[in-house]
Amino acid sequence: MRKIGYSIALLLEIAFYAGAYIFDYFTKKKLGMNRYVVFLNNKIEDTVPIQTIIYGGAAVVAVLMIIAILIYWKKHAQLKKLPGVMLVVSAFTTAFYVYYALVQSIETKRAYYPLCVFFLAAGLIQVLKTLVGCLVCRKENQDEK
Repeated sequence: MRKIGYSIALLLEIAFYAGAYIFDYFTKKKLGMNRYVVFLNNKIEDTVPIQTIIYGGAAVVAVLMIIAILIYWKKHAQLKKLPGVMLVVSAFTTAFYVYYALVQSIETKRAYYPLCVFFLAAGLIQVLKTLVGCLVCRKENQDEK
């Protein structure tokens, strides 16, 4: 059951990154998509407090990453190597999202709002996978005791 959940989370994460790439690619290459993105940005700005969501999401992902680091640091002797690798990948995805959310803007990147949502979802899934991995994955000799 754990492998199925991990596989589904991994596929969702890959889908979010692929969706972000495709969205950005077509925004740059197709004029109709560019017009739609401008319309979508105006619609999002009018209806949703998007900056609060972006900065709040960055804070939530960063706090969850710190919690994952603390859990890993506390239990690293009992854990397999997989949570350590997942922790490094989570640190990179969290740093990427926080950097993107704080440095980029609607002026520098037309598809800033949709891309932030894609990156936030992917980063959140990765950090949650890491938290579950740190709490569940143990060495085999620890299970026998």
